Amino acid sequence: MPGAEYPVRTDSSPQQTLNFGRVPSAQFLIEKEIHVQAFRVFRVTAILEAFSWTGLLVGMYLKHVTETTEAGVWLFGRLHGALFVAYLAATLWVARAERWSLWRTLFGLASSIPPLTTLIFERWVTRRRPQAAVAAAS
Repeated sequence: MPGAEYPVRTDSSPQQTLNFGRVPSAQFLIEKEIHVQAFRVFRVTAILEAFSWTGLLVGMYLKHVTETTEAGVWLFGRLHGALFVAYLAATLWVARAERWSLWRTLFGLASSIPPLTTLIFERWVTRRRPQAAVAAAS
């Protein structure tokens, strides 16, 4: 039964006191789910932003080096622009939800500028999360 209290023995002294353990509250579970959801969105946008960077680089190669088509730049330029903004928003969301330090947040935001560094930053952050949080976000 949610919110029910169950007696738990805390010691074996003659005065056997009871500590009533609590089932996690709905508010706690909602906050935990928000943290997990924020990190999932961050991971997905980091990966997609890196792929859009790759597509844009290929498009720029086709446009400027081989001079064959501008379609890659047209398509991936738009995709990358949208995913860039989405990555910045997701980074700020997860930074607030998980209470990142200012430096970690700034590095996360700055990693959106050089090509493919969102992947590096995402892996770095994932390795430094508590194991319970990593399992829940996967």
